[in-house]
Amino acid sequence: MSKFMTLELNVYSLFASTAWTSQGITTFPNNFKSATLPEEYVKLDIIASGESVNKISVSGIIKLTINTEVNKGTNRASTIADALTNLMVGKSVSNVGWTTQLFNAVFAPIGLDPESKYFRSKLEVQFSHFGVS
Repeated sequence: MSKFMTLELNVYSLFASTAWTSQGITTFPNNFKSATLPEEYVKLDIIASGESVNKISVSGIIKLTINTEVNKGTNRASTIADALTNLMVGKSVSNVGWTTQLFNAVFAPIGLDPESKYFRSKLEVQFSHFGVS
């Protein structure tokens, strides 16, 4: 399996785990469009910064957009950010010879989404992905 496919596999496997699904928060890739959205949800993007000199590693950020109901304050978004941080930061995931290590997280409220009824916040988690080709 290729470097970028295993990166996605490793990251998505975290969101398929009981540790995350037990939270009951719908999570999907940013390019997914749905006719109906739940009261709160998380969208994710995996942004790789490019290959290193050895061609078998890549680093970057996982950008998570947390969408919560408007007029509820930032507490719910912070609670979701804490759950995501507990799920990801300091973890390593390995599949088919490739390992993804997750490092520190940065959380920031963004504000109202002008196109929807949601308040948006973002959480960004740094990663390093390496293996054999």
